[in-house]
Amino acid sequence: PVVKFPFSRNPQFQSQIELAVTMFNNNEYESAFQLFNLSLQTSSENSVQPFDEGISMCYFYLSLIFERKGDFKSAFASCLKSLIVQENVNDQPCPDIAIKYYLLGRYAQQLGSLTLSFAFADRAANLASVIFPGHPWVNAQFLNAAIFAFNASPSFAIKYCQSKLSFCNTETEEGKKQ
Repeated sequence: PVVKFPFSRNPQFQSQIELAVTMFNNNEYESAFQLFNLSLQTSSENSVQPFDEGISMCYFYLSLIFERKGDFKSAFASCLKSLIVQENVNDQPCPDIAIKYYLLGRYAQQLGSLTLSFAFADRAANLASVIFPGHPWVNAQFLNAAIFAFNASPSFAIKYCQSKLSFCNTETEEGKKQ
């Protein structure tokens, strides 16, 4: 069984995050940026657990803001922190984790780290196939990983695509048997 704990019991921390998310959704990125940073300051005052889901959310949104600014190094670092916290919060695969791996692949690609971008994209695709079996997003993630593999090494990309095609054929055959 999975025991989910709610966000921090610190009401100031929780309300700052909620307000920052609202600002982000209203395209007020600079205000949201400041409020997410303030939330992280509040969390570091020992009033919030180190692996609180709210901390993961702050870093996730900061990564999106950094991406909008074209600062992919900071976007990568923030998204990685968000993923580390998220994986400590959840003991089972969840869509948030797959999305963060996808973003890390994109950011690594922008930073010119071709092998790392493939590794994150492949992880996102494999997680998506577990979380959303048969969903079109899964195929898009495998395609994304194949493109990143091609950027890193065309010969490796061919092997990767062949293995994924045989995997798809096996899944199709198993689906017909049932």
